[in-house]
Amino acid sequence: MNTIKKLLFISFLVSMSGYLLAQQISLDNQYVVNKYALSPAYAGYNQDLEVFATYRNDWVGFEDSPQKIMLNMNTMPYKNMGIGVSINNERVTVFNNLSLHLSYAYQVKLANYHALNLGLSAGIFDSQINFSDNLQDQVDPLVMETAVQRGMTYDLGIGAFYSYKDLKVGVYIPRLLESQIKNESDDEDVLYSLKRHYIAHASYSYVINSDFILEPDIVVYKSIYSPVFFNFSGKVIYQNLVWAGIIYRKISTVGINVGTHYKQLIVNYSFELFGQEFLNGSSGSHEITIGYVLGRDKEKGRSIKNPYMNWK
Repeated sequence: MNTIKKLLFISFLVSMSGYLLAQQISLDNQYVVNKYALSPAYAGYNQDLEVFATYRNDWVGFEDSPQKIMLNMNTMPYKNMGIGVSINNERVTVFNNLSLHLSYAYQVKLANYHALNLGLSAGIFDSQINFSDNLQDQVDPLVMETAVQRGMTYDLGIGAFYSYKDLKVGVYIPRLLESQIKNESDDEDVLYSLKRHYIAHASYSYVINSDFILEPDIVVYKSIYSPVFFNFSGKVIYQNLVWAGIIYRKISTVGINVGTHYKQLIVNYSFELFGQEFLNGSSGSHEITIGYVLGRDKEKGRSIKNPYMNWK
């Protein structure tokens, strides 16, 4: 990394430091095509077997830029009960975090077209802090011995959303236990704590005509130490086959979103840029999601089942 890029990256991290320290949960766009990535309450909501994989690389062009890999699956094995599993691996500078969560969701029919969806997510969170790359010239064995620190803890989250036809409004509270990550070599050494977050979300599908559907989404994030932060996205879908949309985040991030849903295969790509001063040193953030859905109509690309909340 040349000197100019280093200075740009340092100034960027300084300007973002308040956000990075308070907002532990990184942002991604998989929820645009897979709502289960947003809340465990969506497990099994579509009654299909859905499998999704996402790779995201933020601020491409800078050394040690954040990278994230997500793998998840969800389905409805019996009536109004859904299950899911998600595996996330995220690397941000010296941090490397791996998490595994299992989800259970239950859908309650309130009235025709009205339903309440409840979800619970439980799992483990493994964190590694690696300073060894920054201590290559260090010869003190004691320093090198503590250069890599690792800890594991349990995690819990709860979520719920209300749905009426094509409107969905909900809330998700991850990191509910605010568990501590303790050094595995010393139980008294607390590396850091997982902070509880509050995530509110809403989406709506508006049928423009027989060919086009408009789908806006808004997600609002809040932790105890961070200000309110929001993410807005909207896409226009043509004949349930292709779509294009926009992305806007509160921290001056703008982007585009394109994808296709061909038969049982879903592909979505997002590209984002952060601020004019940041463009000189980075080619932006890139994210690609690939999904496969069993149970969809192969020709029309949508579920052939009648949603549970519409059952008579």
